[in-house]
Amino acid sequence: KDVEVLGNHGIKRADVLRAAGVFAGRPFIPDALPDYEAAIAGAYARRGYLQARVKALTAFDPAGRTILRFAVEEGARARLSAIFVAGNARTDEGVLRRELGLREGAPLDPEAVSEAIGRLRRTGVFRRVNGRLLGVEDGRRDVALLVTVEERPARTVDAALAVSTSEY
Repeated sequence: KDVEVLGNHGIKRADVLRAAGVFAGRPFIPDALPDYEAAIAGAYARRGYLQARVKALTAFDPAGRTILRFAVEEGARARLSAIFVAGNARTDEGVLRRELGLREGAPLDPEAVSEAIGRLRRTGVFRRVNGRLLGVEDGRRDVALLVTVEERPARTVDAALAVSTSEY
């Protein structure tokens, strides 16, 4: 089968095909078209193209062979413009930002944001960790991340050591 990719500027053709799982010699399955579309849209989203639309179309060449065509509308590329942190009374904001591992100004990757929030949760320092992307629903290019934490209560350990030199 012949495969065409139209409208792809942010992702190379080979990467689009790899994301869809389309390879030469692999059988063509018409029922898989929605899966191809979703996989390609996901690959675009991981690179900051949150509004990307993909349509998989089929046609036939003069010899009757299937032509698979992916029409991509990338949309604007979103970037993580700012990270705001709230609720951290005892934990230094720099520590939170370092644990998040996200870089302001980078293309927005929703999966990376989700993984970063998960890393904060797994530290055990916080009772709750929530992340909210601001501006995605408006289709903005510059998207901010608001991270809200609720710290666990501080705990202390008291210890005492007694030593005696007298014998019983």
